[in-house]
Amino acid sequence: HMGNIEFGQDDNEYSFVKDKTGPLAIAAELMGIHPNLMGDILTVSVSVARGETIRRHLNEEKAAASRDAIAKSLYDRLFRWIVNRVNQLLAPTAEEMSLA
Repeated sequence: HMGNIEFGQDDNEYSFVKDKTGPLAIAAELMGIHPNLMGDILTVSVSVARGETIRRHLNEEKAAASRDAIAKSLYDRLFRWIVNRVNQLLAPTAEEMSLA
């Protein structure tokens, strides 16, 4: 669903999510966060310097890159979890090891 989130850009070159009820809402629900927060995560860069919070609005291209990076990270974590879980299920138990 993340890859289907589309962005637009206003006259100030600030990006925005075109459809907040489609893929954005589904992805946000799957992650357990509010769709508005998900939209901000994708379209705003936040950094803290010397105790001051700095918010920079991303343009359409950078918002798409942010979306793709987050999706890649999510897929990577999910894949690693699946591999780890399968390995745990297939690993011989201590009892099986002592019989060998």
